[in-house]
Amino acid sequence: MRKRTSRDLPERIKKLSWLAGVVWTATVFGLLSNDILSIRQTSLEMARLEAAAHFNVDWSSRLWAASHGGVYVPVSEKTPPNPFLRDVPERDIVTPSGKNLTLMNPAYMIRQMMEHYSDLYGVLGHITSLNPLREETAPDEWERSCLSSFEWGVKEAGEVVEIGGRPFFRLMKPLITEQDCLKCHKDQGYEVGDIRGGLSVSVPLGPYLVSRKREIRVHTVSFAVLWALGLMGIAFSGRRLGLHAKERQKTEELYTTVVENSLTGIYMIREEKIAFANKRFAEIFGYSREELAGMDSLNLVHPEDRSLVAGNRQRRLEGKEAPEEYETRGLKKNGETIWVQRRNSVIHYEGKPTILGSVLDVTALKEAETALRTYTEELERKNVELEGFTSMASHDLREPLRKVQTFADLLLSKYGDSLDGQGRDYLRRMQMAGLRMQALIESLLALSRVATRAPLLEEINLRNVVEEVLSDLEVLIDETKAGVDIGGLPSVRADRVQMVQLFENLIGNALKFHRQGVPPLVKIYSRAVEEKEALVEICIEDNGIGFAEKFLHRIFSPFQRLHGRSDYEGVGMGLAICEKIVERHGGSISAASQPGRGSTFMVTLPAAGKRP
Repeated sequence: MRKRTSRDLPERIKKLSWLAGVVWTATVFGLLSNDILSIRQTSLEMARLEAAAHFNVDWSSRLWAASHGGVYVPVSEKTPPNPFLRDVPERDIVTPSGKNLTLMNPAYMIRQMMEHYSDLYGVLGHITSLNPLREETAPDEWERSCLSSFEWGVKEAGEVVEIGGRPFFRLMKPLITEQDCLKCHKDQGYEVGDIRGGLSVSVPLGPYLVSRKREIRVHTVSFAVLWALGLMGIAFSGRRLGLHAKERQKTEELYTTVVENSLTGIYMIREEKIAFANKRFAEIFGYSREELAGMDSLNLVHPEDRSLVAGNRQRRLEGKEAPEEYETRGLKKNGETIWVQRRNSVIHYEGKPTILGSVLDVTALKEAETALRTYTEELERKNVELEGFTSMASHDLREPLRKVQTFADLLLSKYGDSLDGQGRDYLRRMQMAGLRMQALIESLLALSRVATRAPLLEEINLRNVVEEVLSDLEVLIDETKAGVDIGGLPSVRADRVQMVQLFENLIGNALKFHRQGVPPLVKIYSRAVEEKEALVEICIEDNGIGFAEKFLHRIFSPFQRLHGRSDYEGVGMGLAICEKIVERHGGSISAASQPGRGSTFMVTLPAAGKRP
């Protein structure tokens, strides 16, 4: 049986929308039919209640007349003396004024009242019996049927009938013989309690039918509007759900594409069994996806790490604290051990807690880390050896140079007067060469220290560093009559010794390379680096001789001549050492200059408390 997927969802939604439309139509039609039936029943019930009200009026009037033994009315053509009361004493009387009155029994009175009702309201009334005394009180077929049912205990009969081509609601109830009734009907053999006959009332249904038709029409229109709105809602909802289903389908397809083409192994574990594994996961462990389905996930973990993985998984399922990401050893199908980085979380899938995880093969990274660690240890060992060699070479170079300078000084002091001008010039050149050689050795030693010793990073106040450098350069500042302006300087995360060497070189160059006759002016200040909040920029600006833009690309290369004049030798090792110091701190150094307009060196360094 094919499993339903999101691809089936739009078609299923379309079918469900159609089915919902059918159900809605049937529901509305059923409600309308029930409503129409209720309206019909209500209209008939109202007609029945009206008929019952007329019956009650007639019946109460009859009881009132019967309780008084009848009523006297003037004798007229319409109301002659009742022959059935001829044995009743004082059936006919004469008033003192000479008016003839006759006794009207209750049944006779009700019959005349019904005739008036019929003329005024169209309501028909009829007193009848299976044993009538007069022809006009004889029952019709419907009344005869009702009277027969009363004999069997029926209390009331009602029915819609046509009278004279018009619809009426007929209601009929039995008349029970009372003591007052025997005055006229004793000779018929009735006794108190017997069903003597019945009283029927016929109410015209015309007004009720008109009202019913109008109400049914209003309700039908209302239900039609409701039905149309419902269909529109179903169509709109179906369309929205269809669009949502298509978007979900696209999302799932994209998700499937991403998952299946991920460089990370993705899997799900439910009840300790692998419920899902993507292609990359299978490749990492050397299995097919079919082989992985239902496999105990711990079989892919190195035996020594299984307790760690199982414990982390159980704590995560119980909602306890557990590492989200950690490294363990894994076992491939061929038995090879690999290193994997795991990352897990808990989801609910098909109503059950499930581990959703990813694994990344970091075996090559582990091997690289091992190789790097070995290389670092070897490099540190060689650095120690290099420092020892540098120290030894420094001693070996300085000692002969010191002797040369010493003998040159002795020769000049003892025999200088006996030498001609050229001889003394040679001795002075020898002394200058010795000094330059000494400076070169010091620069090489400084560069060696920067290259071999890792910076000892700490929070340093640069203003204190600059003030210390200016104190060391006090003699040169006095000789050149230089002015130094120190602006706001931040704290940085750096090696103090190397910072002193950095600013000593940069400020020393600003004092050294000044224009003839113009006292040096050095400004030291900082500014923020907008693109990199973790860095600060320190500027060393001077008004010296400057250099052309064409020399920018080699300003930090050692032993470069930047001027044609013989009194400026050019840069030595100083700026190269500065560049190395800054780079080892994760920063950068650059310069801007114009000949005769001075130079500005910009140094970026990590700000204190932050990482670049």
